[in-house]
Amino acid sequence: MVRRESLIATVAPRSFLFFIIANVGAPGPEGPHRPLAVTYRQGRTPGPGRDIENEWRRVRQVVQDCARAVDILTCPANRVAIEAELSLAAAEHRGGRRPEKPPRVQVPDLPQPSLADRVFRRGPPPADPEQTPPPDSPPWADAGAIREFPFISSCLRVALTRLDDDGGGPGARLDDVQERPLTTVFRDDALEYGTIVIDISDLDAVRYGIVGSKISTRARKPVLYLDNSGAQTPLSAAAYMAKFGLEEAPDGAERLDQHGIVEPWALRYIWPPSLSESSHGSIPAVPVRDHDAAVGKAVTALLHAETVDLETHRESLALPGFQSRLRERLLDDADKMRPSDASAQLLRLAYARRRHLDWAAYRNLSYKHVATALDAAELRNAQALSICIDVMGDSPTPLLETLTRHETIRDICFLQGPSRANDDKA
Repeated sequence: MVRRESLIATVAPRSFLFFIIANVGAPGPEGPHRPLAVTYRQGRTPGPGRDIENEWRRVRQVVQDCARAVDILTCPANRVAIEAELSLAAAEHRGGRRPEKPPRVQVPDLPQPSLADRVFRRGPPPADPEQTPPPDSPPWADAGAIREFPFISSCLRVALTRLDDDGGGPGARLDDVQERPLTTVFRDDALEYGTIVIDISDLDAVRYGIVGSKISTRARKPVLYLDNSGAQTPLSAAAYMAKFGLEEAPDGAERLDQHGIVEPWALRYIWPPSLSESSHGSIPAVPVRDHDAAVGKAVTALLHAETVDLETHRESLALPGFQSRLRERLLDDADKMRPSDASAQLLRLAYARRRHLDWAAYRNLSYKHVATALDAAELRNAQALSICIDVMGDSPTPLLETLTRHETIRDICFLQGPSRANDDKA
């Protein structure tokens, strides 16, 4: 145990590893959450010195980065594309398409600035940070690799890439922002970086959390000391600023106050218990739903019918909760939705009066039958359409013609699944 009075020049991590996660229903003890985007943001703020402003720059930078990321992910203009990629992610895990036990990777730690050069020898860096070579970013892990969820990943890159920060500090160059594999884990023993986790499971209630340990220099021996006591709990922006003594809130801090803090158990996959001192708490049990028997019977009958006779099921269709139950069942067996008139009719029933026709999970449809489903009075008020085109082999002409006649659809997303080998089709 290092005595607190023997520590000087305490700073926050210079860089951060960003995880965008969501509850995609993944099986196993690591919980249902999985990352949809992982990005490393290399900081360029100076190390500890005589001016405490240098230390506070690191804190301001991470709060501003976090706020910009949350702003972009919650922007209404981005909602349709994000919802579609969330559906693809859930379908990928629900259908067992993800490889079992993928190899996990880590971001390497980096050497830290010398306190002796700045304080005792009065050496570099000079007042102008541009005169000091910035720290090299870690080597790219998979430069040029396919991004499983490119829109969400692009949102994060846009949020983190800036010429300069609002607080006057150095911004992030293109190479300072690096996409990382989704199998990346966070290591809490790294001196260089902390982590920011943003949970987009519910786009109406996005959560976030900041994890960053105090890095101090021992007074008697010029070695760094990492104090990660209590670091296992994700912090709000306000709590993170208080941890490092920053009283003046940077731009974006008030906006983050509107969002809840990510649940610790949601971090199990990206921060395995074996790599931390905390168990992250227990994963809440999935509630058992007591469905109405009549609704369940009607849904089962529809799913097994070769053709859908609405007159036969008219009473069932009027049952409370029927539409949501039908939609849940279709998503549970999304691969069984084949290019057929029955599938088109089921989509009409399940998504009637929905604003976003989020059909990205149904990969085995055809352009023709998507057009058939879309050309119905029940869907005339839809404003967005999302489909996965991986296995669609027919001509898109029928769908394009239907879309030209549709008066309300304005947002259209054609997606490829996360297991694709290339982006040629898109």
